[in-house]
Amino acid sequence: MNDSNKAVNTATSGILYILVFLLPLLVLGAFPNPFATPKIIFTVFCVMLILVLKSIKAIKLGSVSLNLGYFDFPVLALAIVYLVSAVVQTPNKMDAFFLPGSATIIISAALLYFVATQTASRERGLIKILMFASAVFASMIILLSSTGALANISILPAFARVATFNTLGGPLPGIIFLMSMLPIGFYLFAKKQDIATKAFVGVSIGLVIFSIIVSAFNTIPNMSTQTPSLGVSWAVTTNALQESPLLGVGPSNYITAFSRYRPLSYNSTAQWAARYTSASSFVLTSITEAGLLAFASLVLLTFSMFKRFSKDIQIKSFKDLHSEENVLYLSVILLTFSLVLFPSSPVTIVYTLIMLGLVAKHKSVKLGLFASSSHDSHESGSRFPVAIAVTPLLVGAVALTYFSVNIIGADLKYKKALDAVARNDGRSAYDALRDAIGTNPYVDRYHVTYAQVNLALANSVAQNPNLTDEQRNTVAQLIQQAIREGKTSVALNPQRASNWEILGSVYRAIIPLAKGADVYAVQTYSQAVLLDPINVNTRISLGGIYYAAKAYQDAIDIFKLAVRTKPDYANAHYNLGVAYREAGEIDKAIAEIETVMSLVQLNSDDYSLAQKTLKDLQDKKKTKEAENSTNLTTPTQVVQADTQIELPEDSAPPEPEVSPTLAPTPTDSPVPSAETTPTQ
Repeated sequence: MNDSNKAVNTATSGILYILVFLLPLLVLGAFPNPFATPKIIFTVFCVMLILVLKSIKAIKLGSVSLNLGYFDFPVLALAIVYLVSAVVQTPNKMDAFFLPGSATIIISAALLYFVATQTASRERGLIKILMFASAVFASMIILLSSTGALANISILPAFARVATFNTLGGPLPGIIFLMSMLPIGFYLFAKKQDIATKAFVGVSIGLVIFSIIVSAFNTIPNMSTQTPSLGVSWAVTTNALQESPLLGVGPSNYITAFSRYRPLSYNSTAQWAARYTSASSFVLTSITEAGLLAFASLVLLTFSMFKRFSKDIQIKSFKDLHSEENVLYLSVILLTFSLVLFPSSPVTIVYTLIMLGLVAKHKSVKLGLFASSSHDSHESGSRFPVAIAVTPLLVGAVALTYFSVNIIGADLKYKKALDAVARNDGRSAYDALRDAIGTNPYVDRYHVTYAQVNLALANSVAQNPNLTDEQRNTVAQLIQQAIREGKTSVALNPQRASNWEILGSVYRAIIPLAKGADVYAVQTYSQAVLLDPINVNTRISLGGIYYAAKAYQDAIDIFKLAVRTKPDYANAHYNLGVAYREAGEIDKAIAEIETVMSLVQLNSDDYSLAQKTLKDLQDKKKTKEAENSTNLTTPTQVVQADTQIELPEDSAPPEPEVSPTLAPTPTDSPVPSAETTPTQ
């Protein structure tokens, strides 16, 4: 019995060792997100194995031995809040629990905190060494990539051959990780007495410091574009809390909150077209996604840390800075500050809670369901109830393994589809996406991409001037599939504005081919505008549908809102000017085109087109738009197509959760065209 328990303890410790060493280094190009996805999967797999092994040990012993730490309650509370928020608030559970997987990361890290509190003193020492060793290897990769050494290795994926590559997913996460590991390096340097070992640790510290400097040079030039500003993040957080104060908008749902709640002033920044998946800091992201309950848990955790650290950290001389306990405290403090000031990464969160578990003061307790002085009675009276108690955990592990196989397999197939799209191989992309959706039909981005591929294939076939009956049927089927997949993405995540935009683009593209598609396009784009109210491009797309329907006054109203949303956007003024022209308001049209000419670059194609449009307006002649404009897009007039496709009765978009109140539907259905396919 003692040998088997010892083997379980050794295996549990070994899994934790492997996790802390490999997690920062793990990158797999087989996934669409080669940095976050493998780290999440690896963390969950290690946590599951550790819990299974500890359950087996508990059954054998007939009791559960636990070390209780000072931070148990706030850590447990944070994990529970994220779990409840994910179940109740996040529209698409795959977002919360798989990718981006915010709930999974927090829950797994919290479990690892409790695992770390159970470790012995000798095990903690080895964990620190492995953490620093991982930082050294990560530093070597950063330095190799910055010198261009990795660029010549053809077997590496393209993302790994760029000069800024690191295994943490970006320069900023790399800097945070490496700086938090430096105190451990200095501790090891001060502790070692052997000259050779001391020199080796010293060189390792130098590598880490140099890689931090290199990463800083890669980060500083693009710092303003990596995250939204503090002001924008604060506005998103406060507005989101007004709607859902306790549990937030749901883990991994920040991009939805950002689209809906970012301030109008954001459109005056250089990043106005970007959508962010996190705030400027982990704390603001957490409050937005998991509400005030998450904030309360974080405040309680911070207060507990401050109270405990102020008592435990004793620095009476410079030598005390290098004590084992103070070094861990310093690393935890650095990681905590990084979460307050910057966005998080899976490594940052997991390492923070593991190291917090290592420094938590422990109180050992033994939980047995039955107590008896008889060994036989202990065997029969204690093992069975413990086995019953841990059975749900074991069943959950089996279920998690089963579902994880499908989830991971689907994501691998999705990556193959994306690679096929990049190669312009429509057929392979179509097949891979169909397989991915068949394996895991609950991820909305799979359906979004599949809708786009179906529409692209339909457009490709429809370009044939002499369509056969079979080709017409193929086009009809591809269009119906594009509509179905777009509707499915909306059903899976009805709060995501981009899903409504994609569905709207599908309806808009088939206006020349299908009667009634214009009405559906207006409905979907209106809902997209409601969910992303300051997105100027969505308003331009909506106005373009009214323009195509010759409902010029409605188009003018929408384009005017687009101009107010972003007054310095040339394309909004251009579309408004063209709509004024068609409505016969020539003076207003001239004023808008003159504004366009003041906004676009002199001597550009856009400037030439605006100049020609202005001349034609001034001469009161019909214009003929130049075809080489790269940014200024004239709203498309639609004419009757020779071949019409009858949409099925279920082609209408889903009912939105909140009905938009923007503009009336066109009074006349747009006239289809076989010559021009509207751009998406």
